[in-house]
Amino acid sequence: MTQIISRLLFFSLAAMMLTACAGSGARISEQAQETTKVMTASGQGRFIEDASLTREQTRLAAEQAAKMDAYRELASLLYREDLGDGGTVGAQVMRDESYRVYFDTYLREAKVLSSQTLGKVVHVDLTLALTERFYHCMAGETRRVRQCLLQDDKIPFTRIGYRSAEIKTVNLGCGSVDCSGLLHVNGFADGKNAFDRGLLNAGLYDSEWTLNTAGRLFINYIFLNSIPK
Repeated sequence: MTQIISRLLFFSLAAMMLTACAGSGARISEQAQETTKVMTASGQGRFIEDASLTREQTRLAAEQAAKMDAYRELASLLYREDLGDGGTVGAQVMRDESYRVYFDTYLREAKVLSSQTLGKVVHVDLTLALTERFYHCMAGETRRVRQCLLQDDKIPFTRIGYRSAEIKTVNLGCGSVDCSGLLHVNGFADGKNAFDRGLLNAGLYDSEWTLNTAGRLFINYIFLNSIPK
């Protein structure tokens, strides 16, 4: 009887803990989605007079130029955003690569608010919602922003998030979007190869490449000259 009561108490406590954790996770999720500030930026793109382009291609090129102009303006505004205690987003980006990666991936979440063509000029307005999650990640230490990159699933979209794939699954002849996930390469993961790390720390990485190339050229030269004429 005592064992049964003990088990019931154990499962009850476990259920309460799981409920508490779920509630905490829900609060974090709500906090992450709560918009604190909305930024807007405008950009312009002019129609290019090019006989090799169709009318539709000319319009798309102008629209793309307008979006890039708006993205640059939005990035400039975001760099100056205050994080408290005298810190800014730009200062954090200059501080560590992890902040720059989070900044870049977050900037891609901007949405087109409006797009209109006036004469030969395309005007595009972009909007970006800054959430509590953004300030939480950007204002913290490097360990926190790295955790945010992992938790927000932003790592796979950056060069430091490349994953190694099995050789047998890689098809270099595949050009569709479905195959892009197979083209991950090794070398930009969280942990570097011990030999490469040693060469980088010693400043000999370029020397290794030079010696390797010279050795290959020498072997090729010997092989070619050994062929009877």
